[in-house]
This record gives sequence, structure tokens and C-alpha cells, in this order.
Amino acid sequence: MMFDYAWGYKNDRPVRVTAGMLDAEAYGIKSTARDMLTFMKANANPNSLSSGNTVLRNAIITAQSRYFSAGSLYQGLGWEIYNWPVKAQTLMDASDNQVALSAQPAQAINPVRPSDRASWLHKTGATNGFGAYIAFIPERNTGIVMLANKNYPNAERVKAAYQILDALK
Repeated sequence: MMFDYAWGYKNDRPVRVTAGMLDAEAYGIKSTARDMLTFMKANANPNSLSSGNTVLRNAIITAQSRYFSAGSLYQGLGWEIYNWPVKAQTLMDASDNQVALSAQPAQAINPVRPSDRASWLHKTGATNGFGAYIAFIPERNTGIVMLANKNYPNAERVKAAYQILDALK
């Protein structure tokens, strides 16, 4: 299957994700755009899942609940969540590496707040030579999946996604 495996690019040179301790667990989603779109659709509207998917539906709703807050950011189980509408600059500033990779003062939310359809939910991800971004607005039933074979800065991914989703109003 190596023929089908994507090449990433770093410093304009082709690279592969390199094996290492915990690589299978930590190197994110090895997936296709179609798989990610299915994942996004389920997360954007978990109530659209068939009645046989009660466990999955409940897991999605639980993951989108708000457990902590830091400024205008709410933290779910993996998801970063903002009240909708939110300004693009707010999202870009919060996704900048200087903010995203440093400790931020946070407050536990007790009791945990349930998921809210009037939200912008997103998550960035990257490995050597690859970058990904998923964002969706359940209330608008819209979202975007971006997969790239280059690790673009998070703020640039957020800006591009916001512009695309804004144009789809």
C-alpha cells in the first residue's frame, strides 16, 4: 500500500511521517477527506445519526460539552469551542502558536455545560510534513475539512476556513 501513501513536504522536500515511540497513538488521524467529511457531518449534527448509534451520538454530545473556559474559548474533550458568531481574528489569535502552545489561565465549568449548536468547533493537527484542520458550525449545518501535505501555520488554516465558511452564508 506504500504506493497509495501520501508524501508530505517540509522545507520543499518530500517527507514521510517517521516511526517513533507512540507514533500510532500520537500521529493523529490517518484518513481520507471522505472519512473526515463523514466524521464532521456526524459531529455537526449528532441527532441525524440512526437510532442504532445511540452510544456514538452520546459520545459526540459529551465531547462537545464545555468543561473549561479560558477567555472566549471553551474546551471540550478534544474540541476547542467558541460561541457563534465569533470573529475570525479571535480564532486566529487563539490558534497562533505563541498562544496555543503556552499555558492559559483556565476555569473549570461546574456543572459542565452541554453542547450548544450556536458554536464554532474546531481542531488543528499536524505531523512532519502534514497539516489538518476541521471546523464546523452546527447551527448553520456547515463545516470544513482541510487536509494538506504541508504543515501550514494554524492561524493561516483558521483564516482560510473562516473565509470559506463565511462565503457560504
